[in-house]
Amino acid sequence: MALDARYAELKGLLASGEELRICRLLEQLGFRLWHPVLATAADGAGDQLLGGLREFREHLGGDLTITLLVAIGRGFEVHEIDERGMLQAVRWLERRRAMQ
Repeated sequence: MALDARYAELKGLLASGEELRICRLLEQLGFRLWHPVLATAADGAGDQLLGGLREFREHLGGDLTITLLVAIGRGFEVHEIDERGMLQAVRWLERRRAMQ
């Protein structure tokens, strides 16, 4: 959720700052927002994360549908993921973790 919120903000779907509200809430609820698997994406390779998205698309018959936030409580379906933007979101999440 945190990663998707940051990605949505980077793509101009979610208002700036809303991703921070979402991250803080998730953390207050006890969720960890970083997982070591994301480190492979943060280094630019993105093998597991982006490969998983590709595999998911293939499983769905070639059509990917992911719901991203356009506002808290309001979603918007997208049918493709900008891999570069997703890697930017991963690196942001990693930097955020390092600052805590």
